[in-house]
Amino acid sequence: MKKKFDDWYSGKVQEQLQGKDINELESVSISPIDLSLTVMKHVGAQWLVEAFNYIQDNPTIVVNGFVKSGITTAAAAAAQEE
Repeated sequence: MKKKFDDWYSGKVQEQLQGKDINELESVSISPIDLSLTVMKHVGAQWLVEAFNYIQDNPTIVVNGFVKSGITTAAAAAAQEE
């Protein structure tokens, strides 16, 4: 999600700089990027759907997370004790 935000934000800045001469960049005024809830809810929802679809297509990400955290080994040990 952070990478999605970084890419989106830098894209918005690039849109403002597009077509500007590199020698004039110091004098170009850049408008603040709109980070209002109205805007961020929409783009954030899109990013969340993309993240969900990515995880759904790559379930080993979740499994590996449990394995690396030690949760799976703790659960296996508890099950053996029962």
